[in-house]
Amino acid sequence: MVEFPCMIKPLIPTGGRGVIRADDGAAFLSAFDDVRTLLASAEFARLEQDDRTTMLIEGYIDGWEFALEGQLQHGALNTQALFDTEEPGTMVPEPMRRDILDAVGRAIAAIGLHHGPIVARCRVADRGVYVMSVVPAS
Repeated sequence: MVEFPCMIKPLIPTGGRGVIRADDGAAFLSAFDDVRTLLASAEFARLEQDDRTTMLIEGYIDGWEFALEGQLQHGALNTQALFDTEEPGTMVPEPMRRDILDAVGRAIAAIGLHHGPIVARCRVADRGVYVMSVVPAS
């Protein structure tokens, strides 16, 4: 059972490509087909079949979307940039900044990252901060 709006996304890192919002059944079918086409492309041919055919369907979280770029050193996060992805240049209020850093820090600890550059994406909604991804940056 799918509730709309929802998000369809590949389980493999794609640099944000193939992450699509669907607001109804027709949009869902179109997005599903688009993600399937992306994953079947030559770019991902070296990956296991299951990785190229599995997608995540999740509820849409309404709110502000932020990206965080930082450097981990022995598990400690040094934030290099934190910005609103929809309105770059917008200042992040200090209380919201603290909440984002706390949530991203807990996500980093939970997945066991300790060293190197990272990029995180999160949404801030009425009920708090939702970390959508934390990945090592190249």
